[in-house]
Amino acid sequence: MNTEKKIAILDLSHIIHKVWHACKNDRSRVVQEAVSRVQDLANHSAWDSMHVALDAPPYKRSELYPEYKANRPASPQEFKDYAAKVTAEVSKRWLTWESPGHE
Repeated sequence: MNTEKKIAILDLSHIIHKVWHACKNDRSRVVQEAVSRVQDLANHSAWDSMHVALDAPPYKRSELYPEYKANRPASPQEFKDYAAKVTAEVSKRWLTWESPGHE
């Protein structure tokens, strides 16, 4: 019998961005949609457990390569507020992990 455990590491920041853009006409759906996507992945039978990773500033990549995202506008406050709400909801149900400087 195979006793190896399969663990999935989910990039929550990626999901939040995808849902944010998908819900551009109805931002009220962002939290529900993002949590639903995480739940769908958690229900996947290919792994034994799932952990959630989050981007955590300040990002080292900007220090290593100052031109990285240099011309990209800052995220709007509304996005940051919804991202915090999604993170809070997901953190109630799954183990989440942040490491400052990593994205």
